[in-house]
Amino acid sequence: MAERRRFARRLTTRLLITILVFSTVAVLAITGFGFYHAYSTDYQSRIADLKQQSQARVEREQAPFLQAQNNTQLLAEAFLRDYQRFRDDPKIIAQFDQWFVPSDGILRMHPSFAEGRYIAQRYYKGLTGFLGHYELPYNDELKARVVLASETLAAFAPAWQNDFANTHISMPENILLHYAPAKPWGLLADSKLDIRRGAVVAATLQANNPARVAAWTGLYYDLSAKYWAVTYQHPVDFNGQHLITPSHDLYLSQIIERLITPFKNLSSHFIFNPHGQLIASPNQLPEETQFSGVLHVDRLLNPWYAELFSLIENTPPSLKNPVMIMPEDDEYIYIITLMPGPDWYYVTRYPAAQIRWAAITSAIAQALQSLILLLFIMGIVFWFIRRQVALPLRRLVNVADMIAEGKFQEASRATIADSHARSEIGLLNRTMHDMAKRIEDHQQDLIEQIEKRTAELAKANVALERLAHVDGLTGAMNRRAFDRDLQNAIAQANKGAAKLELILLDVDFFKLYNDNQGHLAGDHVLKQIVATLQGVTDAGIYRYGGEEIAVLCNAVGNNDSCAGLAERLRSSIQALAIPHPDSSFAVVTVSVGVAYHRYGKDSNALILEADKALYVAKNKGRNCVHLNS
Repeated sequence: MAERRRFARRLTTRLLITILVFSTVAVLAITGFGFYHAYSTDYQSRIADLKQQSQARVEREQAPFLQAQNNTQLLAEAFLRDYQRFRDDPKIIAQFDQWFVPSDGILRMHPSFAEGRYIAQRYYKGLTGFLGHYELPYNDELKARVVLASETLAAFAPAWQNDFANTHISMPENILLHYAPAKPWGLLADSKLDIRRGAVVAATLQANNPARVAAWTGLYYDLSAKYWAVTYQHPVDFNGQHLITPSHDLYLSQIIERLITPFKNLSSHFIFNPHGQLIASPNQLPEETQFSGVLHVDRLLNPWYAELFSLIENTPPSLKNPVMIMPEDDEYIYIITLMPGPDWYYVTRYPAAQIRWAAITSAIAQALQSLILLLFIMGIVFWFIRRQVALPLRRLVNVADMIAEGKFQEASRATIADSHARSEIGLLNRTMHDMAKRIEDHQQDLIEQIEKRTAELAKANVALERLAHVDGLTGAMNRRAFDRDLQNAIAQANKGAAKLELILLDVDFFKLYNDNQGHLAGDHVLKQIVATLQGVTDAGIYRYGGEEIAVLCNAVGNNDSCAGLAERLRSSIQALAIPHPDSSFAVVTVSVGVAYHRYGKDSNALILEADKALYVAKNKGRNCVHLNS
């Protein structure tokens, strides 16, 4: 019993009791009043701020959707006006046979309309037409309708070509008129295509849309453009007959990327449409789900999306009036904002603990007067600790430094406190002496073990480095190494140390080679190509992805320009003479795009420039080099 009483009087117990009594009484008396009110007010203010920021984001991104609706309304009105005036005009009907020519068993608009031509002082360019198989012969009304719709498209579409992916007019007779200067869709479409079977055009037919309402389609993935897209369609009827459907394709990748990029730390964003489809998520979805074109929450592997959408349906937002949802047993709050146009639900998820903590911090800041009393308390604590703890601790630090420096004999003789004292520090004194002696005994064994482990770790690191940055198939450096080296090269180029150029090579008709010769043969071709490129240049060779290969070229460090190197690389691949029966060149070739780095541009900009140059090289006929200057 006496021993326990003496222990109660020891330093730590006295120190904790002193701090506890003075601090508790002072803090509770001074800061307790009004704390809860300050916390509640600040919490609600932060929620309102999140709603306002979410609403502002939506308003910044709604313009393209509203413009699409206005544009298709304008096309519909202009067409109807001309249709009522000129649908029986013989000149208009006669133009049909001049504008549309047979191609692959169907009719297509003459290629000159895509390339550029003048007719009656009007210039036509970027316009194509696909008149697929139809059950009935074309009568005069349909011919006039096609010509008038083409005129309407040519008159209006160029005005907004920079704002939308394309503009088109479809007809229920398996006809699609398309305006897109960058891609002549009507000349490339398969002659067997029936556009009425696709979900986009089918939604405009009278059987599927009896109310004849203009609407946005669901989200779908455009495989040719490699973009997520939605289409706004405006069916146009006259006297009960479905005439045309003006529509816009709106590519959403950039819009969605801006919307789901966090605007506060730890926030995340999701987009749903009213039909229960997931439009965007910061989480990576399985590839088979991503390319399905319809991401309904009930079909996703994660049930959380369906649960969240159910909550949104029970508490839907309205225009200019976001709502907050805070599910039970959930660590997040959700701000739901209605996006005009497609009427999407824009969801901001934010950790509730972060908001609560910020509100608590703000409330504490309003109680700074308590610091006066706390300073007084800390003065008492300081005086007590200085006499009973500080001096022994300084001695303890000195001993610890001796041990860290390997002076174990000095440490074992040093005095921290009275070795006979029955306090924690006296016990610590004895323990430190024993520890110093034991450390001295085991030091040599530890050094030997460290040397052994260091050698093993170095060997493992070398192997790991190779696995992390070398492509397992071709032996070229992989995409991770490319991203790292490109960032370093751009940094050097921005300092003026080198003139950086990026070369992108893509194997021509490689999919056909894989499909007909087999994937093993395709893999062998890639290995040959990489080996050949490595023999031509000592510049960095990287497998960028699939059959694409990247080369980082330092123009200062090479004897000739990177454009010359690109041509040597191309010719060296052709010189391999690898048979390719499905290529127009009969051998395996590559298309090459070259882009110069410009000061201040980041890696994404340089890759985009090189990719554009590669695209031009392919359009020029492949097996060539294009320099994007």
